[in-house]
This record gives sequence, C-alpha cells and structure tokens, in this order.
Amino acid sequence: MKVYKSKIDSGLVILVLSLTLLPIVPVFLADKDIIVIGLVMSVAIFEIITFTGFKYIIDGTKLTVSMLYVMKETYDICDIVEVKSTNTILASPAASMDRLAISFKDRRSPLIISPKDKRAFVQELISINPNIRTNL
Repeated sequence: MKVYKSKIDSGLVILVLSLTLLPIVPVFLADKDIIVIGLVMSVAIFEIITFTGFKYIIDGTKLTVSMLYVMKETYDICDIVEVKSTNTILASPAASMDRLAISFKDRRSPLIISPKDKRAFVQELISINPNIRTNL
C-alpha cells in the first residue's frame, strides 16, 4: 500500500480563507457579534482541516481517495484509460490547482486529484495498468 498526500497550493488556501473571513470584518468592527465570528472561524478551521486531509491510496489494483479520514471512494486502477495534467477549477478532492484528470472506461467525468508527487503517482498507476495513456 502506498499513500500519496495532496499537494497544497498556498494561493488556493489563501483565496478560500479570504472569501470566508473577509465578510466578517464589518461584523467584527461594527458590533463584535461573537456568535457570528465564532461560526465563521469554525468554518475557516474546517476548511484548513479539509485542505490538509486529502490523500490518495494505491493498494493492489485499487485507488482510494480519502478526505478527512471519513469520506472515501475507491476506484479500480484497471478501469483507468488516461491520466493527464489539468488546471481545471472544478470542485474536487484536490488542494492544489496543479492537478491530474483521471479518466475511466465507464465514467463520463474524470476524477480530479492533486498528488504531491505526480510523476511517482502516475508511474505507480502505469506499473499496475500499463494501458494507461498519459501526457506526463
């Protein structure tokens, strides 16, 4: 079993946290509503935990995408037909804009992920399924 952590793009983290925290500045300056500030800070903490909680596990012929040790989805590596680089902004289990799009035989939309070591990750997938096409 091999575990790959997600690459974390600091710019993306700053953008998401800014969009969460900037709207509470007027609340803090005006009346310091502690409940609103507490709720927004809780959301910001959850976002940080989410960004650090993505991992991709290759175990035998299975690829498992895990988020926060709670949500897991497993894919068959033998069903992968293509892996290519992408910078799509689609929502995905990826904490970086330096992403991979993984296309499967019987699935319309690709799986978008961002392993820290993309080359090693793709090489391991190819060692399991040599029929995978790639642009890396």
